[in-house]
Amino acid sequence: MSAHSIHGTSGGYARKVDDEDFETSLYPGEVYTTSSGRYLGPRQWVKQPFHDTLGAFFMAHPPIHTFPVKVADAGHTLTEGIPEEFSVADELYLVELQGDLRDYKILLTTEYDILGVDMERSNYAYTKDYEWEPTRRIDELHALFENEAAPRQSEMLVDRDPGERNQAHPALGHRNTRPVAYEREVGRGAVCYLGLGHNQVRLPAGQGNNTGGPPGYKGPWDNPVFTKLVKNAIAWACEQ
Repeated sequence: MSAHSIHGTSGGYARKVDDEDFETSLYPGEVYTTSSGRYLGPRQWVKQPFHDTLGAFFMAHPPIHTFPVKVADAGHTLTEGIPEEFSVADELYLVELQGDLRDYKILLTTEYDILGVDMERSNYAYTKDYEWEPTRRIDELHALFENEAAPRQSEMLVDRDPGERNQAHPALGHRNTRPVAYEREVGRGAVCYLGLGHNQVRLPAGQGNNTGGPPGYKGPWDNPVFTKLVKNAIAWACEQ
């Protein structure tokens, strides 16, 4: 039996953190609230039993931006008819691969350094006066956050870079090479995971629907390469 999963399925339970938790974090941060007392501080994602089956444990993401994706396995059903490299405006999920890395076929990758200023100050994009623009690329986000965002504003507490484990896979080889899609053997079946697909975003007041972006916003679902990937994934599941 095989299954296909997408984007947020690698998420799970997020716990609130305390100031002392930052003693083991990759970048500084703080717990803070609004004047009304509503909690706005960072959270830390906690691995759940289902992650061992899915094979991807979501740990963090930078703000939505446009990033390049490369095909790592052109012979797989998921990547059939997909350009060797394409760009997508999305929420890049940084996942840690679970179990035996030999069970994974890496299908799509991108390059991203989790230690960038956009991670350290990512809460600025979700709770502050941030001009939301998904077409920004990572260098533009770096410049914006360095010039505009206060430090110590991380949205998620991360105590390790998932790339430290993932880099042992020969198709990755470096912590900054991030798996975007894979097939993984599970028992007598397999799981195919596609990390793209976010179309929900919180925006500052007055900039659109805070649960779904500006009116009509569909995120990567308006990208024909992404929709082709989804169709290919369904075809893959039907083949198994």
